Amino acid sequence: GFDDADAALNGMVGDLGGSITINDDSNDPVETVTNNIDSSPLTSGVSSIGYNWASSLSLSGSAQQLVASADDSYSLIAEQSVGGGRIVVSGDSNAFSDNNFGSYGDADNGQLVANVCP
Repeated sequence: GFDDADAALNGMVGDLGGSITINDDSNDPVETVTNNIDSSPLTSGVSSIGYNWASSLSLSGSAQQLVASADDSYSLIAEQSVGGGRIVVSGDSNAFSDNNFGSYGDADNGQLVANVCP
């Protein structure tokens, strides 16, 4: 369902010099909350993230995982410094939506968004 969007995002990340790729898979098809949060200024104050129907990410180069899936089997959100900026890629747009079964307020999705987009 999201092949074209994923290809466009992967192309954009590559064009910007990043090495994070959204994989063509579907994971966790139910409302899921993960507590697998890596330490980073971007995850300050974040202890849980809600998501569902996510794609895994492949990381290489200087890319760093920020959030892993609930079962810790794949990278869900990652970041990479490129030039003078930073790229953040998520395998699920729901993590950044205030229409995600309450996770924007009940989990720490809102705090993640505030950290990424100050």
